[in-house]
Amino acid sequence: MKLLDRNRTEKQTPAVSKTRLPEKVAPTRPTAKTEAVAAPRERVEKSAEARESAKDRGPAAGFFGALGSNFGGEEDAHSDASAEEAGEHYEVPTEEEDYVVGADESERTEEIAEQQTESVSEGIEDGEEFDFTNSEGEEIQATVERDDDGNYTVETSQGANFEVNFDGDFTDEEREEAIAEVIDYQSQTPEDFQDSTEEVLFTDDEHEDGAPATYRDSERRITFYEGTENLDERIYIHEAAHSIGYEAERRSDSFGDRNFPWRKNKENNERGAPDGWKDAIESDGTSVSEYANTNWREDFAEFYLAYHEAAEAGPDALEELREQYPERYALVEETYGQAA
Repeated sequence: MKLLDRNRTEKQTPAVSKTRLPEKVAPTRPTAKTEAVAAPRERVEKSAEARESAKDRGPAAGFFGALGSNFGGEEDAHSDASAEEAGEHYEVPTEEEDYVVGADESERTEEIAEQQTESVSEGIEDGEEFDFTNSEGEEIQATVERDDDGNYTVETSQGANFEVNFDGDFTDEEREEAIAEVIDYQSQTPEDFQDSTEEVLFTDDEHEDGAPATYRDSERRITFYEGTENLDERIYIHEAAHSIGYEAERRSDSFGDRNFPWRKNKENNERGAPDGWKDAIESDGTSVSEYANTNWREDFAEFYLAYHEAAEAGPDALEELREQYPERYALVEETYGQAA
């Protein structure tokens, strides 16, 4: 039932990115620690409400149409409508905001979520490959295998191959809903980097610093704490951006640097971003958010989230983002070939 054979790259030195709960205040400048914090949910929701009154940005194309063939999929009525709605509220993020406002989840309606969960449930029960339509209207194929311990292996026609594991007391319904949501968000990341995440873990435990989610590069693992309640598109895309940033860095390294990363003489705050990112930051001369100043990897994750949001809003929003951050935008295009 495997969709593909996977060649995994070698693990690198540990690095963790984490996302705090609202009551915690995120650091905004580099520290010596290897952990970094993304936007608290409460402050993001407040910023999102402020942007509801943003002026109309004009017509916008569908997300997959705007991004081009590397993401696959075709424009349809569903993606056109959601992109137009997103375009009405889009505003280029700046360092005047503490954090990049997260991705618009209006496309993932309750009906779509139920259909996705049903597909996952039937696929697990039948043990067969199944069709899965994500919230952007793109159809992919997937398999989900469950082992005797109640953990799962997911493979998709886009090239994703990762485990979804549960540590704690989760019902089958909670597991299947979480798996469906993860497949949805993962399918919206670049196909060339679908294999950069190897595990998504849900645990009932709380993080010692109150973070709802973390990314650990040594395990290629995204962890969600306190069950499934912290799983949403903004947090998932931010943490997935860290896995993509580290993978892009590895691919640009020489053989020696990949196998002996300490030879690069990089500080922790310089890891987790494509080569040339520092120069792009300096050339653009402004931050995508205040929190993006924490270190290179947080700047990359924040910009990637901003790019994801702009892509959902359509080509006009992408052009506005490009005008504000031309060097970062160019490097994202060069690295991922995402934008049309």
